[in-house]
Order: sequence, then C-alpha cells, then structure tokens
Amino acid sequence: MSLELILFISLTAFILGILLLFFFFWWILLGYYYYRFALKRRKNKIDNIITNSIPGLSDTFRFEKEWLENLKLEDIYITSFDNLKLHGYFNRQDSHTYILFSHGYRGIYKEATAQLKAMQEIFKPVNILMIDQRAHNLSEGKHLTMGYKEGNDLTKWIDKIIEMDKDAKIILYGQSMGAATIFFAEGYNLPSNVKCAICDSGYTTIYDEFRYVCSLISKKLTPKFLLTPASYFIKKIVKIDIKMDDPRSSLSRSTLPTLFIHGMNDKVVPYFFQEQNINAFNKNTPYERMDIEDAEHCMGFYKDERTYTIRVKKFVKEYLQ
Repeated sequence: MSLELILFISLTAFILGILLLFFFFWWILLGYYYYRFALKRRKNKIDNIITNSIPGLSDTFRFEKEWLENLKLEDIYITSFDNLKLHGYFNRQDSHTYILFSHGYRGIYKEATAQLKAMQEIFKPVNILMIDQRAHNLSEGKHLTMGYKEGNDLTKWIDKIIEMDKDAKIILYGQSMGAATIFFAEGYNLPSNVKCAICDSGYTTIYDEFRYVCSLISKKLTPKFLLTPASYFIKKIVKIDIKMDDPRSSLSRSTLPTLFIHGMNDKVVPYFFQEQNINAFNKNTPYERMDIEDAEHCMGFYKDERTYTIRVKKFVKEYLQ
C-alpha cells in the first residue's frame, strides 16, 4: 500500500471522526436545549404569558377580570414532599364545598376565570382554591414535571383543605397539564373528602405528549431523535423518566369519579388521548366523558358554555352528597 493511499485513508477517517464527533455534540446539545425548553422554569417569577395575551388568544376566550378582582383572595402556602414552598390563592366562603383548580403548562390560575365563575354560580356558596403549580408564578421550583410531581403536590393541597375544614367536600378541576396533575394524583389513596374530578384536555403519558409536540416543532427531525438525548437530561436533572412515569397507571387505580372533557379539534393535546385515558381508567370506578365537537385546546367551555355547565353541574351534584 502506497504512502499516499495510507495518508488519504487516515485523513478521510480523521475527517469522518470529526464530523461524527460534531454531529454527536450537536445531538446532545439539542437534547439539552429541549430539556430546558420543556421543563426549566422561566426566568420571570410571575409568568403572565397567558393573561397578557388573552385578547388575542382566541376569539371566544373570556377573562373575567372584574369577577377576579372582586374576589377576596388569601395567600396560602404548603410545603411539598421535596421541600418547595408552594403558593395558592384562596377565596373563603361559608361552605364545606371546595373547588381546587390546577392550571396548565406554563399557565396561571387566571386562565380559567370564566369556568370558575360559572362553577361558583352553580355550587354557591363554594370555596375556591387556585394553586400555582411548582416552578410557576409564586411557587418555588426549578423545574415543572408535566404533572408527575405536581400530582403529589395536589395531595398536599388536599391535606391543607382538610386541615382547615375536616368536613370539606372537594371537587378537583384541572386543564391540560392541570388535568394530567389530577390523573397522577388519582393514583394515590385520596381521602374520602375528595368527591370527584373534572379533567379538561388531559394527555396520556409525558412521553406521548412530548413526542406529539416534537412532531409539530419539526417535520424533518423525528421525535425519537429529539427525545432520546432530552430524556437522558430529564432523568438525570429533573429525576423523572418520561417513558415510565405514566398517568394511565394512576388512572387504572383510581377510585375517584371523573368527568373527562376534550375538544375534538385539539391541536395541542390531540383528541385521541381522550380514548386512551378512558380505556386506562379503573373499570370499577364511575366516569363520564364529554367530547366537544370543533373545540380547540381547553376551549370546550367557550364552544358550548351551556352544555359544558349543565354536564359539570349534573356530574358533580351526583357525587357531592
């Protein structure tokens, strides 16, 4: 073999090695970026992304600013299992009935003012507790976990309500990640004070939701390509396994009557997740489903407010006794 050929092969191997090393570094960097994009707390402590964009978010979205401003809200706090100080807003009424609301991904309690106002009218007098999920708004935390650790947090909020009122009758209400938070919480042995849950637009597994979002972000890069390195960083840093931490296993153990709501035109948490969640639900526990035609993500209430309100009222009153 000539010296020139040996040099050519060596140079080619060196260049290929550099290219592979660069590709691998870029792949890892992309995974790290996705982990931070998906789960890292935003720099601003008060996340007003939802409320600041309300006028343009949807033609049918309604922010009940006057109603919210007239509520007498108290700041209350709990400590999570991993020693985070979590914050909530509490509207106290002369009642043993409580609505505990958990908001969605990168959201804020203000995103459901129209629904909560309607529920206040239905069940009045009723106490309303609107929590800030970990790593959101006034609650501590460096990372959100798509409902996994938030589900445990929700059990602490339930304990807080019962500590204030041992005769409390609690209705859980959540949207999107807030619904998934309830799904995870249903896997715990919830006290009998929790009467039922209303879950609007919840996803199945964290991995499935990430995979769907990845397919929206890029048509060229496959979700598996993006999520493989991201899953590694999430597991090492956030301490959750997005492939194994599955709310459907919690739903299979649930003893809590649940109303599943989903818009059939949902482009954020696809409608077919509704069927999968219901199929996973404990067959010995009562449930109802509400599929809202043409409704986008968490927009079922605005698409058909009357039907939404009637169904919620009927469902909750059946289990509120």
